[in-house]
Amino acid sequence: MEGIKDIQRQIRHNADELNQFVQDVYAWEDDCNAGRIAPPGRESKAAVAQRTSADSHTYDKGYVKWEKFDVDKALREVDENETPRAEDQRQRGESLREKGNEMFRAGRYAEAIQLYSQCLDVNPSDAKALSNRAAAAFKLKRFTDAENDCSAALAVDPDNAKALMRRGMSRASLKKIRSALIDFEHVLRITKDTDASRKEAEQHIATLRNRVADQQSRSSAPPAAQMPRRRLVIEEVSESSDDGSDAQPVAASLPSSASPVEVCEKVASPAPIDDVPPAVPDVPRGPYEFERSYRSLQNHPDLLFDFMRKIPVGNYARLLGTCIDAGLIGRCVQVARGHDHEGILHVLKGLTSVPRFSILAMFLDDDERHAAGDLLGALAEDDGRSSELSSIGQAFSLPGY
Repeated sequence: MEGIKDIQRQIRHNADELNQFVQDVYAWEDDCNAGRIAPPGRESKAAVAQRTSADSHTYDKGYVKWEKFDVDKALREVDENETPRAEDQRQRGESLREKGNEMFRAGRYAEAIQLYSQCLDVNPSDAKALSNRAAAAFKLKRFTDAENDCSAALAVDPDNAKALMRRGMSRASLKKIRSALIDFEHVLRITKDTDASRKEAEQHIATLRNRVADQQSRSSAPPAAQMPRRRLVIEEVSESSDDGSDAQPVAASLPSSASPVEVCEKVASPAPIDDVPPAVPDVPRGPYEFERSYRSLQNHPDLLFDFMRKIPVGNYARLLGTCIDAGLIGRCVQVARGHDHEGILHVLKGLTSVPRFSILAMFLDDDERHAAGDLLGALAEDDGRSSELSSIGQAFSLPGY
């Protein structure tokens, strides 16, 4: 009987533990669900089938939404967000430039340069700030910095008359006469007759031309007379006697007709070498090839003229644009003497078609200028060339054209 009672007690104990465990589980579930929104009720299968299809969850990638996406509206929103920032930067740059202008007018050029530099940090392509900083650097006699700033301003605005004027003045101060004249000539091309910049450029051109003329006149002046050489007479003096008597000079035993010996140095010239003349090169394909061929024909004037005549007139500007100078022009004029008129006209037309020719022609010496006049005078004997000769004569700045 006792055994049966123990079994019953064990069964009741186990049932109580199970009941307690189940109650704990329910209480834990209630705690987890506390504060949550109950899920919606289930719809009928018919309603679900009517709303969705079996493959919609597989192939719906949002293409319909992209078709409705307004790209223009999105771009406008981006522009509206960026425009205020760009406007603020522009206003800040202008404010710094105006402050720099005030410092410049007050004569505080170093402070003006700092403000212009800050303006350029905000807007590196501000041509006005670059040109104004160049003006301040010019006032401080920092001509190289002024030239560089003007070149940067002209890279942004190639027809900026103020930048051209200031670069021309800086180059003139650096003794870059040819480059300065080119800048002032550019100002004349882009300004009107009533502009103050044009009148100032004309004054600078006249001043530089007078300077060039003075240099040429000084270089062509005859050198100062040299001191005459002294004649030295060589005499032989006898050795002193053993008794200490004074030595008497004895004239050298020379023929009676011989004059005193003049001491001088004689430099023996090397024996001439017969050079084999080279062939006329082909038409060059680039400036480097032209310069190489031109130098190889320096000692052969006839071949040099044939080479220059061989180049089409339309190719002169491309081939000679970077290497042309007054020496090349003068050399071509000299070698053209004595050749046929068609060839001379061809070479002169080609040379005058090169940019900056009129500026470089100012540096020709008197002989080269006279040679160009003689060539045009010979060509004037032919009929029907008056207009071509007039333009060539004006390019050479010859009187009467």
